[in-house]
Amino acid sequence: MAGQRPGSVCGTKDDFDLGTLALCESPCPGSLCSLRTADVEAKAIAAGTHTISPSLVPLRVIFRESDEKVYGFDDLTDPEVPYKSVEIGKSDTIQAQIIPANTFANVQFTSSAPAKVQVVPAVAKWGLQVVTVTGGDAGESEIKASCGGRDLGKIKVKTYAKRIRTVAVRLVHEKNYNSTDVSDADIEATLNAVYIQAVVEFKLKRLPAKRVEFDKDKDKKLDTKGPWMTAEMKAVVDACKDDNYDFNLFLVDKSNEPRCGGQAMFDQRYVFVHADVCSDPPRTIAHELGHAQGLLHHEDDEEALMYPTSAGGRRLREFDWVALHVV
Repeated sequence: MAGQRPGSVCGTKDDFDLGTLALCESPCPGSLCSLRTADVEAKAIAAGTHTISPSLVPLRVIFRESDEKVYGFDDLTDPEVPYKSVEIGKSDTIQAQIIPANTFANVQFTSSAPAKVQVVPAVAKWGLQVVTVTGGDAGESEIKASCGGRDLGKIKVKTYAKRIRTVAVRLVHEKNYNSTDVSDADIEATLNAVYIQAVVEFKLKRLPAKRVEFDKDKDKKLDTKGPWMTAEMKAVVDACKDDNYDFNLFLVDKSNEPRCGGQAMFDQRYVFVHADVCSDPPRTIAHELGHAQGLLHHEDDEEALMYPTSAGGRRLREFDWVALHVV
């Protein structure tokens, strides 16, 4: 095969013994000759004797969310340079798509701040490479994919110390009607699936249900309209709060705002959720707890947890991660 004409068809697995396969001068992309060439060049990179073949020059590397990710990924805030979160002392994965795929052996991965984030492998082994990042000290590092000193793609990885927050959950019935409960398992699973993106964990404590005569105007509803908080909401808080926890979640039905699933003021500890009108009560709880931790609505991001309607998703963006580690 040595000396094969450029553009001619290289062998396939059925045609050649990989143990004795010679290298083409101009291997066809994706052929065994190309893969063999890539393997040899990968070893040369490691030995420091590498010379890039014109047929194996990578053009670009795109960092994408891994199917196996644990922590957060944000490619909306900056589509050209995404963000990734990771916990101190823990690892997570990213996908690196190398273009063209058969040029992978010439792609190297480096961290601008190895004390904060370590990255492996140093040299790509596949055209769609799983890259592992491990958190060191708290802070940010830029992970670069490069070839011969030329940048091909970047991602910023932020390492955080885990923050643990506590929430007390209480079902609150009015004297004349009962409220709708949400299971602890559903609440805790949703909170931790959402907030792990920002390296935040919630621990939940169920408090005994209470019956409170809060309906002052006798309309058989909880008055939630007006400035935070209304007299009826305050009656619930005064009767049901336990300030030994970071947050108090009150499950109370029949808000007098018919389409309102919950309320919480910014940067305070009390959250009201009306599960009787919620299409997805655990998500509403996560959303309202976001407000209680200082998160704002994301009006233009339907994937976001903080999208202002129940049609939103469960994403936390990089600026959410930052805010959650300020409070």
